[in-house]
Order: sequence, then C-alpha cells, then structure tokens
Amino acid sequence: MKRELGILLLISLAVSILAWAINPDRLPLKADIASYELGVNFDLVNAVDAVQMLNDNAVVLVDIRSGEPEIRLPGAFPVRQESFDNDFRDLFDFILPEDKLLLVGNGDLMSLSAIAERISERGYKNLVLMRGGISAWERAGGEVRK
Repeated sequence: MKRELGILLLISLAVSILAWAINPDRLPLKADIASYELGVNFDLVNAVDAVQMLNDNAVVLVDIRSGEPEIRLPGAFPVRQESFDNDFRDLFDFILPEDKLLLVGNGDLMSLSAIAERISERGYKNLVLMRGGISAWERAGGEVRK
C-alpha cells in the first residue's frame, strides 16, 4: 500500500511539473509598462514632446522629485509628496485652474500620478505627465542646472 501511494505521488508530481513546464500562461516575471499606463488618468508625453511644449510656453513646469535634487529644472515649481501642501500653496500664486501643468519626476509613473491626483483634487484638471524622468528630459535637450 505504501509503495502504491508513493508511486501515485511521484506520478502526480511528474504530471504537475510537466503541466507547469508546458503551460504558456504563467505570470510574467517582468511587469509590462503598458499595464501601468492604463491606470494613469492623465495624458502622458515623452520627453521630446515635453521639452517642445515648454519651449512653446504651452505649459507650466512642475518638478515632483523628492528632497533637494542635484539636477534642477530652471523655471520649474517644486511640488513634492512630503511637503505637498506648502509647495502647492507657493505654486497656487502663479497658476490658474485652466493652465496646463507638465509634471516631471524621476521616471516613476506611480509617484507622478499620485501627485497629479492631489493637484487634480484641487481643481487643476489640465495635467500632463512626462515619461522617463530627468535623464530622459536631459537626453531630449531639456535645460538643466547642476
């Protein structure tokens, strides 16, 4: 009886391993960025388009990176998660609800989207998020100060 139970267990294990090996519907080991973009409620632009929008004076630049970054974006208003209320109060003096705001971060769409949601809750709906972060901004020819 023990022998038959052992054989049955080995057969079940072998069938399970075989089924797992040939099943193509496993979860991906690397997240697909398109999946994350589906949850973002704002327009997304690449760095080249973002730089062009700023050069055309079509947007107000908002830097959402935390802390005191080494690389600065000239003319950008800092609005950080950790000091959002104070930073937004400073920005509030310079913008109107209908102004288009371009939010630039470190490349993390989740942080960018979180700040955008908070700004949107205060009545500012014309928001654009830039993909790629500050390194993409530099590669696209955006002005920076170090």
